Amino acid sequence: MKLSLTLISILLTLAAVAGNQPDTTKTYNLGEVVVTAEHDRLSPAGSTIEVSSTAFRRMDADNAAEALRMSTGVFVKTNSRNEALVSIRGFDQRQIAVFFDGAPIYVPYDGLVDLGELSVAPIGKVIVTKGFSSMLYGANAMGGTINLVTAETRSGISGTLRLQGGPARSIELTHGGADGNIYWFASGNYARSEGITLPRSTPAMRNEDGGTRNNSQFGGFSAFGKVGVEFGDLHAAVSLFHTESDKGIPPQVSTTRPRYWRFTEWKKSIANLAHQWTPTNFLVLKGNVFYEKYRNVLDSYDDATYTTQRSKSAFHSTFDDHSLGASLSATVATPLFEPTRLAFLYKHDVHTEQDNAGNPFKRFNASTLTIGVEQELEIAGDLVALVGVHHDRLIPLFANSAALRPSEGSWNAQAGMAWRVTEALRMHAQIARKNRFPTLKELYSEALGKNVANPQLASERSVNTELGITLRLDSAASVCTSVFNNNVADLVQIVQLGGGKQQFQNIGTARMTGVEFEVQHETPVGLGTLSYTFLDAKNTTFAAASNKLEYKPEHVLHLGLTDSYETGLSWSVEASYVANQHAVDPDSRKWTRLREYLLLGARASQTLLGNAKGFVRINNITDTYYETEYGFPQAGRNIVFGIEATL
Repeated sequence: MKLSLTLISILLTLAAVAGNQPDTTKTYNLGEVVVTAEHDRLSPAGSTIEVSSTAFRRMDADNAAEALRMSTGVFVKTNSRNEALVSIRGFDQRQIAVFFDGAPIYVPYDGLVDLGELSVAPIGKVIVTKGFSSMLYGANAMGGTINLVTAETRSGISGTLRLQGGPARSIELTHGGADGNIYWFASGNYARSEGITLPRSTPAMRNEDGGTRNNSQFGGFSAFGKVGVEFGDLHAAVSLFHTESDKGIPPQVSTTRPRYWRFTEWKKSIANLAHQWTPTNFLVLKGNVFYEKYRNVLDSYDDATYTTQRSKSAFHSTFDDHSLGASLSATVATPLFEPTRLAFLYKHDVHTEQDNAGNPFKRFNASTLTIGVEQELEIAGDLVALVGVHHDRLIPLFANSAALRPSEGSWNAQAGMAWRVTEALRMHAQIARKNRFPTLKELYSEALGKNVANPQLASERSVNTELGITLRLDSAASVCTSVFNNNVADLVQIVQLGGGKQQFQNIGTARMTGVEFEVQHETPVGLGTLSYTFLDAKNTTFAAASNKLEYKPEHVLHLGLTDSYETGLSWSVEASYVANQHAVDPDSRKWTRLREYLLLGARASQTLLGNAKGFVRINNITDTYYETEYGFPQAGRNIVFGIEATL
């Protein structure tokens, strides 16, 4: 569909009028769990990634998952439910804690959140920690954390408008400003697509004939609003976020038992009150009070027409969940001691589900509690350390009138050190013991009559270690490298019981060892970046049928180059290479190796009038066929274009 020429004309006019608006200063500290400004000094915080809005806008990322696709140690994939999920150093997203302005977000049923459903419109930056994360993040951060920090306009008044065409057509608006001690920020976006186009080389398969991917259409909108106030030493902000969509779930291309599924309703809302109070020079109190609401309707149809629901495999499933929680941390710092942090976090989850229309709803309740303490230590001027311990507890409260499992607790601890060898060279070392409690799905799921509940399932445990070096060669070049090892015990996986039944069980152990390497260099033709992750992920369980683990690629390489000119022209190119990952064929239950792939992309933008820019991007330039999950091909070559303006 063509972009409206009338709307473009209006946009250009508004951009010209807005050309003399003052610049605004954006800050994001209230939404951060650990303020990244602290990382400018010597810090044992270790491997932390900060992806700015400038960086993910350069990639034309529409959602939080796309914003992370070029990040070192992070792998983004689309799963069999058409959900965009990430892994960090081999840890699946269920083993990673995800936050929205410091408030933990996930679906209580399975512990996941589809990052492809979260628009980047309100996001100012994304902060990722790997392996070693502050105990302020709370429970279930075994593999790391992802915090989506929303933008704030703290001076002046500004807005943006973005129109985009291509495989998906979208419009996005933002507005922010400040008046005295009050500030605000709001955003909204709408997107719609008839589906992704597969590469021309896609062969005809049992459940896919090429062209537009079967049942890959989607559409939805989101809205966000935040108001903040500062009264002396008290800073507070209340925000509301709502997103809803509908989308198809493309079938596995080769299976003899295809699923004809659609999310006919997908909604998530988040209300968050973030606050920070500094009553004295040596005490800072910071926290959140939050409420989340999640609802989806998943429809299973009889065939590829997606019109009738009469067969035994058809259903109309509804999830209706909500969560309520709070976090509070106290940082005590005196002239005599380095900062000490105390933390308390609580979250109450309620999951209700209806397997099919007309069936009774089932309800499950559980709470998660964390208390902890963390201490910074300055051993010497160029050597600092961080030690922490926290206790997490899972408290089952209701299991659809069935007998409750006892509550489960876990003590976790960590220690890290950082050493400034020279002004150009820094080193760090870390060790952390983490855990992840089983989800309600893993404990109680009896989905589709196949799963056997396992309320005695134990939590997963991991010991994560890391050694890293950061070297600044000169003002134009830097090198970062890390060696890591993660040993996981009581790994939770699906076990086939026979007779068409399966169950989540603690099957044994796994080891994920690897190396990360990242270089940034200002070259004569622009800023170049290179990042490479090597991951050796193995199932180390005694007498295991295979030592493979699914969807943990051994090699991931990213290359990028970008530059801009006084003429208003800017450009960027990027390449991503993924190789040696394995999956299980859903029909034969045998291991298979996914084909390696190389993706190339390029973008150019030009200032048109005032603060308006036109842009065009080509994704998957070589029209490469690739899959991030077995049997689910991704988009071929496609062109994205549009206009963005500051108003």
